[in-house]
Amino acid sequence: MSASASDQARALLLRESCGTLSTHSRKFPGFPFGSLVTYALDRKGAPVMQLSDLAQHTRNLEADPRASLMLQELQEEDVQASARLTILGTVVRISAAEAEDSGARYFRRFPDASGYQEVHEFAFYRMEVVALRFIGGFGAIHWLEAPEVLPQNPFDAETEAGIVEHMNEDHVSSLRHYCQHFKQLEVPEAVSPVMTSIDAEGFEVRLGQRLHRFFTDQLMQNAQDARKALVRMAYAGRNTTPGAGQLR
Repeated sequence: MSASASDQARALLLRESCGTLSTHSRKFPGFPFGSLVTYALDRKGAPVMQLSDLAQHTRNLEADPRASLMLQELQEEDVQASARLTILGTVVRISAAEAEDSGARYFRRFPDASGYQEVHEFAFYRMEVVALRFIGGFGAIHWLEAPEVLPQNPFDAETEAGIVEHMNEDHVSSLRHYCQHFKQLEVPEAVSPVMTSIDAEGFEVRLGQRLHRFFTDQLMQNAQDARKALVRMAYAGRNTTPGAGQLR
């Protein structure tokens, strides 16, 4: 059975890490203003961006918070056939308390951005999604509602941080195996893969400067589900069975 449009749109949102943020220009009223931004998802699946107070798009949002964020999965052969998702919503600055969790997820995804917050007057903003437009290829065009697409994360901040820390400290060999077996990636001995996040449908690993999304074969709702899924993937393609040294 092929995935539904909402499933495909959610997978694209989870896989990608940057997009074009279009705001209403203050300098040239009536014209859209596009900017490249990176994002992470909060626990309700909404995109969270780290924006500078000095940036033109931030000044535009101060005057009119309505915006769109366009994501595209680029393909070398035919860009028109690649999937893309346009998210419409209002962009709001989030509180310091909320930014503590969303910011931690963002910085795990983009560690080099952690120094921006104070030095360059950056803050975190969330897009409150109103609607989504998904194009899965020629003729596959759908308007979708937020509840259909946004990936709700069942893990609280403490649980997610604990799983991520455990994998990065004790199971780098498994992370390496995920990259090699499921993505056919070359992993130099000098480079250690780093898990950045986990959610109901999978997890993300950073290898050097590239982010790679892994989807699990079953949904995860708690730490026990996550352990089972990670163990299955750690032994996939190997002539061994779980035993001594397995994930725990």
